[in-house]
Amino acid sequence: MRVMKGVSVILASVILAALLLMVALHLIGVDPLYKYEASLGLVKSKASIVSQTSTRQSQIVDLEKKNTALANQTAGYQTTISNLQTKLQAAESQVGQLQKQIKKLQTTQATQSAEWKKEASLLTQLQPDQAVTVLNAINSIPTEAEILAQMSTSDAAPILAAFASQDAKTASQLFTLSTSYAAAGQ
Repeated sequence: MRVMKGVSVILASVILAALLLMVALHLIGVDPLYKYEASLGLVKSKASIVSQTSTRQSQIVDLEKKNTALANQTAGYQTTISNLQTKLQAAESQVGQLQKQIKKLQTTQATQSAEWKKEASLLTQLQPDQAVTVLNAINSIPTEAEILAQMSTSDAAPILAAFASQDAKTASQLFTLSTSYAAAGQ
């Protein structure tokens, strides 16, 4: 019992001394608890800053990945746009050529129409039996295919070759010449 009382007295003395020391330190302006709390807050602030920095770095990496993906997509879109522009230019060129062909056909049709109107006007001025005679004569004129079929292979070959090479002038000249020869032979 005496030992327990002695231990109790010692513990109480130590606690009392610690309290007196803290009061004395507080009175002279030194607060150990404040410093401990301040240092603990500083550690917490550092940990928060490190955590925020790590989060920011992760966000930066994600943004860089997204920027790379966007750059790749932009390059792909630019290639697609370039290809479409090339196709558009080709289409515009084809449209221009088609418009020229259409104008040429329209001119040809207008010329033929004028010729047909002229022929029709002349036919209306003839007597019916005379008009029939003229129409029969026109219908009896052989076509180019019929004339070529009547020619020998050696005569027809250069004409067909000229047509095949789209040398219309040469083909026309050869055809006229061959037709003249055929007429002279008849």
